[in-house]
Amino acid sequence: MVLRYDKAYIQDFSETADGYLTIHACPVTRPGVFPYLRQDGKVVMEAKLPEELFSETTIASAQAKPMTDDHPNELVTAANYPIYAKGMTHTDAAVRDNKLVISFTITDSATIEKIRGGKRELSIGFVADIAPETGTYNGETYDSVQRNMEINHIA
Repeated sequence: MVLRYDKAYIQDFSETADGYLTIHACPVTRPGVFPYLRQDGKVVMEAKLPEELFSETTIASAQAKPMTDDHPNELVTAANYPIYAKGMTHTDAAVRDNKLVISFTITDSATIEKIRGGKRELSIGFVADIAPETGTYNGETYDSVQRNMEINHIA
């Protein structure tokens, strides 16, 4: 398995009575063919196919995961959660309009201020098996397919 990142954007948010920010049903990823930079410097085109991305396992892996401010250099675990977590995803992960959506709440005041100030890019941190398969998806050619995706955190 390898660690991968994928990005989306916060569209809007609301503030709770406690001052937290809640983002409802935000798209965090979609199927497609995406460029990834390998450790050797080569760019490969990897497919995130609907049957993999929208599997019950991948959808469930988005629920109750830490929200981070940028990606840490390691997977987020119970041991390092206090260092990296700035909030948490909810348990409403679903597929809507060919996208994986989930709500989340940001609880860290510094991160809340960054979002209010315009920081809106989201990026899922996930692990996947990369299968060397060629093909096309929606007219785009790919070199590999991401399989067994499991979301670790959302930055």
